[in-house]
Amino acid sequence: FFSLIVPTRKRPEKLARFLDSVARTAAHPERVEVVLVIDDDDRASCVSHPRLNVKHAVGAPGRTMGALNNAGFASTTGDWVMLLNDDVIVRTPNWDAIALKCAAKFPDPFVLLHVNDTLIRHHFCVFPLVHRAFYELCGEVCPVAYRRYRIDDHIEDVFNLLTV
Repeated sequence: FFSLIVPTRKRPEKLARFLDSVARTAAHPERVEVVLVIDDDDRASCVSHPRLNVKHAVGAPGRTMGALNNAGFASTTGDWVMLLNDDVIVRTPNWDAIALKCAAKFPDPFVLLHVNDTLIRHHFCVFPLVHRAFYELCGEVCPVAYRRYRIDDHIEDVFNLLTV
């Protein structure tokens, strides 16, 4: 059901902590796929996890964050796709079941869900979760030109335009 796209580079301790938190809190960790987007010179990030389906999208170093997220999406198979960072620690028990329950309230798959990161809370879209149909319709997660930040804003802006 879920594909988590996680660009990472040479931070294996944070990555291990992230993966453990996902597996520990998911109601159905067997339904979670984590796509690690890594550089081909970073073999330390080619990790696995005993409770999660972990895939590797490997490419050349120096790609923009837009390119990394698009490469990650190309390797996903889940219905719901979430953009994340390797320093995230998931703390909400059954987060996957909660997300599916929220999504079920809408008549079609074109809905934007995002987390309350306890810092910015509900005022800002952080770590967007959307159905893969949205990215397939758009043709990409975001333009490759996004070097680092504002991808979350880009996705939220598209949904704000859809609302109008």
